[in-house]
Amino acid sequence: RIDSRINVMHIRNAGVSNARNTGMKLATGRYITFCDSDDYIEPNMISTLYYDALTSNADVAMCNYNLICNETIIKNEVTNFKNILNKQEFYSFAIEDKYYCGFACMKLFKRSAIYHNDTPILFNEDIHLCEDIAWLFEVAQHCTIFFYNYNKHLYNYVQHENNFNHRKWNIKLATILKAQFIQIEIAEKNCPDIAGILKEQSLRTGIGIEYEMIQLGISDDNT
Repeated sequence: RIDSRINVMHIRNAGVSNARNTGMKLATGRYITFCDSDDYIEPNMISTLYYDALTSNADVAMCNYNLICNETIIKNEVTNFKNILNKQEFYSFAIEDKYYCGFACMKLFKRSAIYHNDTPILFNEDIHLCEDIAWLFEVAQHCTIFFYNYNKHLYNYVQHENNFNHRKWNIKLATILKAQFIQIEIAEKNCPDIAGILKEQSLRTGIGIEYEMIQLGISDDNT
């Protein structure tokens, strides 16, 4: 042990949500962040987001990212965007693919945004695709200020050919619908303007899943 503040837990592989939930249940710090196993962060990511959170009084501080693909670095370019977002703006922002804001990574969360009565909002372990954004929608309900440092590319997202998003379709991917239903329910309460967009997305997703099931010869009775 080089640093007594660091605790390493060795657990069986039960998926990313289980790993994150285990960490949150054990965490004692005033801020929480996530980094996926294949990815890596710049040395100053935490200190930068911590400073951003303090100076803006943000519940969530966010940075931009680099896409690492076959050793090629591609910066996610965002220009002329505002730094301070309110809850409604964050919800709209989170569903825009180009910002990659719907991921739990690349962010520093105040403990008070995630923990209530010292119990964390947990990731749904029955969802295997888009579990991040479903969780973020739940957390955002308890937040007021979001800070986006879009000029700082401090998270490195490593994309492999066998990344989950690039695997062949399987029935677990259908759980994206559950994630979308959670988003719709929360949006209707907190940001009605995007609820219609989410319903359209869910409809397209459902049609796509039905098509894949037909192609694979899977019936509803077998799911």
